[in-house]
Amino acid sequence: MKCNPFFHRENLEKTLDETFVESAVRDLKQPIIARPIHGARSRYQVAFGHRRWQAFKVRRLLIPCVLRRLTDEKMVDYAWDDTFQYEAHAPREEAKLIVTRLDWKLRHCSEYENYGRDPLAVLRAMEFQRTRKVAKAGELGTRRRVPKSGKGRPPTGKYPVPESLCKTVEGVFSELPERRRIDWSTFVRSYLSLLDIPADVQEALDAKGISGSVGVMAAIARLEDPFARKLVLKWAKKRKRIPVRIIDKRVHVLNKCRDELEQLSSKPQLKKQLIELVLDKCPHPADVRLEAKRLLADTSQRPTAKQKQEISTGVFYGLGGGGDIWSRMNQDQLEQYGLHYDREVLEALKDAPIKLLHVCSTKNQEDPQRNGGLMESGWFKQYPVNAINWWDANFTPLSIAKKTYGDKFCIVCGIDHDSTMRNGTPKQVEDQVKAAIESAGEGGFMMAPGCTLFQDTPLENFNAVGRAVEEYGRCKQ
Repeated sequence: MKCNPFFHRENLEKTLDETFVESAVRDLKQPIIARPIHGARSRYQVAFGHRRWQAFKVRRLLIPCVLRRLTDEKMVDYAWDDTFQYEAHAPREEAKLIVTRLDWKLRHCSEYENYGRDPLAVLRAMEFQRTRKVAKAGELGTRRRVPKSGKGRPPTGKYPVPESLCKTVEGVFSELPERRRIDWSTFVRSYLSLLDIPADVQEALDAKGISGSVGVMAAIARLEDPFARKLVLKWAKKRKRIPVRIIDKRVHVLNKCRDELEQLSSKPQLKKQLIELVLDKCPHPADVRLEAKRLLADTSQRPTAKQKQEISTGVFYGLGGGGDIWSRMNQDQLEQYGLHYDREVLEALKDAPIKLLHVCSTKNQEDPQRNGGLMESGWFKQYPVNAINWWDANFTPLSIAKKTYGDKFCIVCGIDHDSTMRNGTPKQVEDQVKAAIESAGEGGFMMAPGCTLFQDTPLENFNAVGRAVEEYGRCKQ
């Protein structure tokens, strides 16, 4: 004897208590209903009466049985009655049976073919149609936009959903017992995700390790990362009852940061640390991404012995490549996403005797002075370097920078790489070098271009720099 193939209650034997077994065996009020298995001699499937069958099975007794030749659709009807006559049931088992019954009922409608004979496709099409009508009626508020034609639709089906299909779906849900009655829209929103619950979540639910509503189960099932799901299950088991909004927020954040979790897959301890942060404080996804970058930086920015030897002379640290970050980010963002990590890198290279900070810019207003006044406010003093380089011909003259940063950094600038060096005469280059040396004053200055020299810079202009430095660049002391 086997159970009904459409009877989806799992671990049925665990729902039996000694009182029920004793009562069923002593006073069986009606026999169970079964059907012969086609092509198998003396083998049967229980259609109705699974708990009574299990009670007799526990006592190793034969049970009275009525044999009937039943179709699969009739077996579904019997499974429906057998499931919903008993109080103790799991929402996932109920969802499976509802979908199965929908499938058999919808097969009587010719329009069902247009939806690939998939009851879930019909339900999703009905839900899309409902939300579209609600949005048009303004019931969801003015902020919600009505979906444009072709956007947000399920991949199969036609619109509007035929009335025959809608009535069939509504009829199936109206047959649910009153104490557990839900409408089809609630089923789509809250129960469909239960059909794809991962094995580890289902195991915890079966063991009664998690308490909570259907929403809690569905939220945990939506978590994409298996390692994160394992930790969330462990976290949830320690709590007596979890509000749906609490678990749903954390799942949302973890799914938003799935790329960061993937990057930490090779470092399980760091990944666990990040997930525990989300479970404990539920920060914004942007903050979680920032923390993930910090965790990665802690391990990736420590130089090896070989790297330390390679950087023993010094480090050129370029900031704001191309210069566009100055107009795209405000000061708070620069400190959060730039300075924070720049400091970690530079502090990891503290053994380098020379650390030169290059502040990149362009001619089209992309520099830290015109975008926030950072240069002349001394903002770059926060960087653990001992020299600073920038395009002084484009923003913040050398004399002003010397007063602002001269007490902490060696000033590295003086040559206009774009105009004078590239297009000027050797005499103009010598005059610019002389003016820069005079403006810098005594000590703390290194002659250099404001950025990369162009490949077509004339060789004689390089020589002009050398001659001018030899002639004017000697300290009096």
